[in-house]
Amino acid sequence: METAVPKPEWYCLRTGLKQEAKVAALLRKEIGVEVLSFYVRFRRLRKTAPIWVKEALFPGYVFARFDYVGQHRHVQAISGVAAILKFGEAPAVVPDAVIAELRLLSPANEVLEVNPALGVGVEVTVARGALRGLQSLITRILPARQRVAILLEILGTHREVEIESAHLLSRHPRRAVAIGSD
Repeated sequence: METAVPKPEWYCLRTGLKQEAKVAALLRKEIGVEVLSFYVRFRRLRKTAPIWVKEALFPGYVFARFDYVGQHRHVQAISGVAAILKFGEAPAVVPDAVIAELRLLSPANEVLEVNPALGVGVEVTVARGALRGLQSLITRILPARQRVAILLEILGTHREVEIESAHLLSRHPRRAVAIGSD
């Protein structure tokens, strides 16, 4: 009688803080399992100006495809792996359809760049210059000069001011994300 060869399935692994890339590399190198770890690139305001940063799309998690019965101990022993997610006592299998949907985000496992489109009515924060820190709305797009007009309240009156789009951060639910390009 023929025994069934275990089919590798997708599991979600919880990693240590900012350990996603390290865990993915170790899983590939030491065990040879397929790993998915997605990253986003965006601009974040620092003391002097916005800078480009790269962060995990799912902070603290990576997806790995392996035979649970034969490899879970080895996977769990990889430096940076905190746990294999479970529902109750059983490991939580991530359906292939979910993995396929995630791969649509980044077909070649590349870094996704978040660069919000400028538009009239978009709420922004000034990131550079004398107006740094002020929040405003874009009133006009001036694409030929890579500038926009924003509406500021200054001394109790509203004034439209032109500013370089690269000096603005759009408002994002989690954080401010820079608009414009380098």
